[in-house]
Amino acid sequence: MIKEGDRAPDFCLKNQFYEDVCLRDYRGRWLVLFFYRNHFGLLCGRLIKQVNDNYNKFRELGVEVLGIGASELELGKLFAEFLNVKFSLLSDENLDVSEKYGILAEDPEDKIRRCTVIVDPKGVVRKIWIYEDVENHVKDVLKSLEIILSEK
Repeated sequence: MIKEGDRAPDFCLKNQFYEDVCLRDYRGRWLVLFFYRNHFGLLCGRLIKQVNDNYNKFRELGVEVLGIGASELELGKLFAEFLNVKFSLLSDENLDVSEKYGILAEDPEDKIRRCTVIVDPKGVVRKIWIYEDVENHVKDVLKSLEIILSEK
């Protein structure tokens, strides 16, 4: 698994608009990657809704957001439309990116572990969470971002 201080592994995945989105496209900007298991899972849906509800707070901090789901692109498109998502949801259907980040689940039913990664403008991992409880997770990420950004 990647660690804080590591260079974030590059990737290119399709978003809900069938566009290629690559990590390198975000060089020079702060970025949060929210990895989640499947688009219509209860907890994953709650997480993406919370990110979406707080999207303007991320933008006010100058931070970009990407969601990376471990399921099919078509489901991601439907999910994004259903929640009116304001940011890109990427499909890691083959789990290649999740494997690069070292977050594959032990149980194949789960596919991946829920994970959030803050990447700085140089492409370095500044903070990582592996978690199950999504309830206050987005608030925790925003608090951590405020602390990290105040240190720069």
